[in-house]
Amino acid sequence: ATEPELSTTTTTTLKDKLTEAIHQLQNENQITGLQITVISNSKTLTNLAAGTIGTANPRPITPSTLFCIFSISKAVLTIGILRLLQDGKIRSLDDPIADYWPEFANAG
Repeated sequence: ATEPELSTTTTTTLKDKLTEAIHQLQNENQITGLQITVISNSKTLTNLAAGTIGTANPRPITPSTLFCIFSISKAVLTIGILRLLQDGKIRSLDDPIADYWPEFANAG
């Protein structure tokens, strides 16, 4: 199994916990490869990568590996929007986007 590649900005406790979890997943053959980045307040706390892209493409995954994520970004965006709603930063899911992003109205 490929050892997780660690960035220099990794928080030690977080790095250790994630590295342990990655090793466990690898030992249980639950993953082929993965990359985990944790960002808080615009600061990268950790950026770990382990394993390979896949059996057909056994190149190692690094913190800079690009992935085809297809429509997964829609779910991530939805979570972000719902979090903004929960925090009161947007009033309603029915509000026009231009209420929050005026430039959008120019092209929309």
